[in-house]
Amino acid sequence: SLTAELPGMTEADLKIDVADGQVTIAAANDSRAYHGTFDAPASLTRDALTVSLRNGILDLFADIRGAE
Repeated sequence: SLTAELPGMTEADLKIDVADGQVTIAAANDSRAYHGTFDAPASLTRDALTVSLRNGILDLFADIRGAE
């Protein structure tokens, strides 16, 4: 799991991509921008992620059962 503070962001501002063993989180609005890339199992897919963004706190959970 991953928790990040993204003050002022909404789910509409958030973009999460999974490719080549990396999770990329980007969020931007008129006043702020955030970007981060994190290593993940190569078999992880976007469908295996559960994302919650409440009050500027992003919680990202990955179901990696069976992932290499």
